[in-house]
Parts: sequence; C-alpha cells; structure tokens
Amino acid sequence: MKAKLITQIVLCLLLLFALGGVCGYAMSSRIPPRRPAWTQSREWAAHWMEHRMATDFAAIQATPEQREALRPAYDALLEDFHSIQNESAQKIGAAFKRHGTEVRKHLSPAQREQLRLVNQSRMRADRKPVTPVQP
Repeated sequence: MKAKLITQIVLCLLLLFALGGVCGYAMSSRIPPRRPAWTQSREWAAHWMEHRMATDFAAIQATPEQREALRPAYDALLEDFHSIQNESAQKIGAAFKRHGTEVRKHLSPAQREQLRLVNQSRMRADRKPVTPVQP
C-alpha cells in the first residue's frame, strides 16, 4: 500500500515537472530574440500613437474640441519618436562598422572571408518578415 502511494506521488511530480517544461518551452518560443522589424516601421508607430490617443482620450473623457487641441501634441510626440529611432539606427550602424573594422584587423584573410559569410547569413535572416503582434 505504501509503495503504491509513493509511486503515485513520484509519477504526479514527474508529470508536473514535464508539464512545466512544456509550458516554459511554449512561452519562450513566443518571445522574439530581438526587437522585431515591425516596431521600426512608420506605419506601426502611427498605429501605436492612434491607439495611445484613443486610450488617453477615453480615460480623460476628452471633448471633441479638446481632442482637436491635443492632436498636435501627439503628432509632435510621434515625430520625436521617429527622429529618435532614426538617430539610434545611425549610431548603431556606426558602432557596428567600427567594431567590424577593429575585428578585421586581427583576422587572417580566410577568417575575414568566413566572417563575411557569417554576416551575410545574419543579414538574410534579419530580412525574413516577422509577423507583427497586435498592440
């Protein structure tokens, strides 16, 4: 009787452990490993801003006149958002160029060619379309 109970407890714990692993795997596969490309698109940012405005206006119960008066402030925020994204993208690109130049100084010609192939492969992988997640 005792052995049967212990066996059942062990089996239940193993099943619980396996279920936790399956759930963890399922959740981790939903998280993109890097920032999705769609977050850099102007269309996504405009959609995001429209959603934010609608949420804010509903929360404060803005009148139509207030909505019209506040619209330029939200448009300015969207333009600031775009300029910050563009500036960041340029700085990141420059940092990668500096990094590449520094790394290549220490490589043999064969290693440089191998690194070039690896970078090409990365670029192809980055160009694959990413399915956007609705905000």
